Amino acid sequence: MKFSLKKHPNHAVSHKKLSINFGSNPRIDWIAVVVLAFAAGIISVYGAVSLFLNIRDGEAPSSNAAAIAGTTVNAAEISKVVTSHETRNAEFETIQRTPYARSDDPVR
Repeated sequence: MKFSLKKHPNHAVSHKKLSINFGSNPRIDWIAVVVLAFAAGIISVYGAVSLFLNIRDGEAPSSNAAAIAGTTVNAAEISKVVTSHETRNAEFETIQRTPYARSDDPVR
């Protein structure tokens, strides 16, 4: 597979050809892939370490944001919810322990 970047032949500038013969030599192709992957890994690790150090030192961009105000808990509402769940739980236990009512099969 050959990729080439050619200038258009109608232009008066020089017709230099820049080509990358990717696929012509597998050894060179693998070397290029390994070098690019290594460079991407180094850049990623550098960015992660830099971000970690900035956050640890309190210099991260989000650390300057104002503190988010928390919502207060209403004890009356919580007790109301707990009571509701206890009532539902008791009803479920009653239904679970009650034997099935026998009914005649309407098909017969």
